[in-house]
Amino acid sequence: MLNIKIQRINAETKLPTKATSGSNAYDLYSPIDTQVYSGDVTKIGLGFKLAIPAGFVGLVCTRSGKAYSNKINVINAPGVVDSDYRGEIGVLLFNESTEYGKYEVKKHDKIAQILFVKSEDVEFDEITSLDNTDRGAGGFGSTGV
Repeated sequence: MLNIKIQRINAETKLPTKATSGSNAYDLYSPIDTQVYSGDVTKIGLGFKLAIPAGFVGLVCTRSGKAYSNKINVINAPGVVDSDYRGEIGVLLFNESTEYGKYEVKKHDKIAQILFVKSEDVEFDEITSLDNTDRGAGGFGSTGV
C-alpha cells in the first residue's frame, strides 16, 4: 500500500476518503461554502498538503455525478499534483451550465476526486522518422465512431 503523508492546514478540512472498498480514487471535499457561477471557474483550496512519494502523481478528476447532474467539472482534468509539490491542494471547478445562474457548493460537499498513479521517467531518443502503423497519422475520429 502506498503511504502518503498529509498535513491539514485548515481545521475545517475533511480529509480525502474512499466511498467504497472498490473505489480507486479518493473523494475531495470543499472546506467552505461557495458558488460557481455559470461559465466561470472557481478555485477551491482544500485545506491540506500532500507529500506524494517520488515515482507517483496525484490526478485530480471530475466526479461523474457532478458532471452529469450539474455540469460541474474540474476544468484542467486531470489536474496534476507532482511528487515534489508541497503547497495546498486545490480544485478548479468549472460550471458549464447555461440553465442555472450558479452552483452552490456547501462545506464538506464532495467536489472532485484524486487518483494516485505510478509514473515513470522516460528518456527521449530523437530519430528522423517513426515506424509505420495501420493507423499512421490518423487522429481525432480516424478510428471510427
